[in-house]
Order: sequence, then structure tokens, then C-alpha cells
Amino acid sequence: MHYAFDIWLHRAFPDVRFERYADDAVIHCRSFAEARAVLAALTSRHMASPSRSAFLSLRESSLA
Repeated sequence: MHYAFDIWLHRAFPDVRFERYADDAVIHCRSFAEARAVLAALTSRHMASPSRSAFLSLRESSLA
């Protein structure tokens, strides 16, 4: 299952970097719109649950 997820994510979103930790993943998106698109795609394939997913902005302006 993990291998299938890795391959699918790489093919569906080739510019998105990610790390997988056991059954969890951190997916690095360049914009909030891209993050919503990735989450929508994962949700439609039952690979993620919106209630158990979170968006976190790491822009410098949000860290102050």
C-alpha cells in the first residue's frame, strides 16, 4: 500500500515533495490551492480523511 501511495502521488503531483512516516505523510505544497487539490485527490481515493488532515503554513511571515 505504501509503495502504491508513493508512486501515485509522484505521478499525480510530480512537483510535490513528501515524506511518509509509517501510516502518515507530510506533503509539501507551494500554495494553499495546491494543498486543497492534493487533499481532494487523496480524499476521493480514500487515502486521506479531511477530519484527520491539517494545513500548516511554513512561510516566514507566519512564523513570527
